[in-house]
Amino acid sequence: MNDVNFQEGGFPLHTDTLEFMQSTYGDALRFLAAVGGDNYILYGCQESGSVITDGAVVIGGEILPFKKSTKQTNVIIRESKEALVYEDGGSKNSYITRWVEFGSGIAQIAWAGLKRIENLQSLKQTIESHQHTIPTGLISMWSGENLPDGWALCDGTNDTPNLQNRFIMGASNESPIGTTGGAKEVTLATDQMPKHAHATDVESAGSHGHSMGSSGSHNHPFKNYYFAEDNDHDDGRSGSSYGYEHIEEGIGSGDFDRNNNRVYYKNMNTSSAGSHSHSVNNAGKHSHNVIIGEKGGNKAHENRPPFYALAFIIKL
Repeated sequence: MNDVNFQEGGFPLHTDTLEFMQSTYGDALRFLAAVGGDNYILYGCQESGSVITDGAVVIGGEILPFKKSTKQTNVIIRESKEALVYEDGGSKNSYITRWVEFGSGIAQIAWAGLKRIENLQSLKQTIESHQHTIPTGLISMWSGENLPDGWALCDGTNDTPNLQNRFIMGASNESPIGTTGGAKEVTLATDQMPKHAHATDVESAGSHGHSMGSSGSHNHPFKNYYFAEDNDHDDGRSGSSYGYEHIEEGIGSGDFDRNNNRVYYKNMNTSSAGSHSHSVNNAGKHSHNVIIGEKGGNKAHENRPPFYALAFIIKL
């Protein structure tokens, strides 16, 4: 803060000295007034019935007295000027008095916008009372960058719990305070999957047919036997188509039949047309063993609900 050093010997008191003094003290008052903001009630201004008592307010950073008046919606700054006669004989406005009262005008201000602030002693008591009501060890969520006094980040340092990347679960006998668990990602085992089935359709009747040719041209050889009363095989039935089979001599009663000991035959074939068909049963009821192809990639899935990250802090 600026200062004026008045000393003996005839200090030259001129207007520039007075202006210096006014500027010095005016700046100091404006700096102090800025503590509470732009517009507020500094002291007094108590409501008594329909009247607001005397007090002081700050408007636009300027400290002004408030004059007792009947309460209205708006207040306005008033001022009066007192003229002085200077040495040159001229009269000039020299003393300017400013105050605030209820009224209306171009620069009116809503009375409801003037909030009362507490003095430093009251603020100190309020802060101390709040501090005493917050127990040590209380953990709270925090979104600011700078921690409040008396609080620490829950990051595992300074004997604090490490709550980074953690959800909070209520403690119990099975999970006392300090228990950790859970996983960011999980791969499900078979026993953890919901019961389910895979549907597939297989025709059980199995009705079908086989295509077969019907021409089938072929023949079967056979021997056409006959008996001849002849003991001479050279009786004109010669050639590859004929033949005979010998029977032992002495055939018949008393072994006297000696000349009927051969059975003749002719080699022949069945007809070669051979057109025929085969009956095939096409009901064919049967079953199939079905193997369903594998799906999935054995990858872990996100195990957390939608979240918004905040810091946890603890009261020391």
